[in-house]
Amino acid sequence: MAANEATRLNLIVFVSTCYGLDIATLFQPLEPAPARIVIGPMRPIDVPEIDRATRAFYHSLFRDRNGVAAATAMNATLEPDRMPFLVLTAEWMFMQILLGYFNDATNEPQIAARAERVVAEMILRGMPPAATALQRDTLRTFLRDRKHVFDSTYQRYFFVNQYPEIADRFRMTYESCFDEAPQAESRTSEDSSSAAS
Repeated sequence: MAANEATRLNLIVFVSTCYGLDIATLFQPLEPAPARIVIGPMRPIDVPEIDRATRAFYHSLFRDRNGVAAATAMNATLEPDRMPFLVLTAEWMFMQILLGYFNDATNEPQIAARAERVVAEMILRGMPPAATALQRDTLRTFLRDRKHVFDSTYQRYFFVNQYPEIADRFRMTYESCFDEAPQAESRTSEDSSSAAS
């Protein structure tokens, strides 16, 4: 992540081990982006194959300055029966991580459980019932505010809090990603292809 921050979110990571994109399961929710783009296979891979693919990718990228064209050139080096390399952009990873967080940590049962853990500690410390009831309501309201989570996470994930000019490269808002559904999911897929350019 330090290299990605130093390059201001321009790091491209090629994962050339077998099933290399399993590394995506290690990305932590609500943490800064590990890379601008992560490229790798979801199958066994050999050295000549990765050598041809990476040379084609970087040759195209440096020549045309177009990430989509570079990914196409990379996959064109593969045998017809070989599954192509997958290209995961920072935008795609952000949305997948955030959707997982929303689904797993901010549904109503999870919100209630998280609030009750805090309230239980307050009760054990002898806080009066009126104060604990107010805290319970305040916490539940805060945890339900997905827009606030999106906005604060976006600032940190894309390093916008450190380098405000980066926001021009990653124009994502809660409204465009969620409130304009059902188009949001298809837009995210399109962004993962086009944002590499």
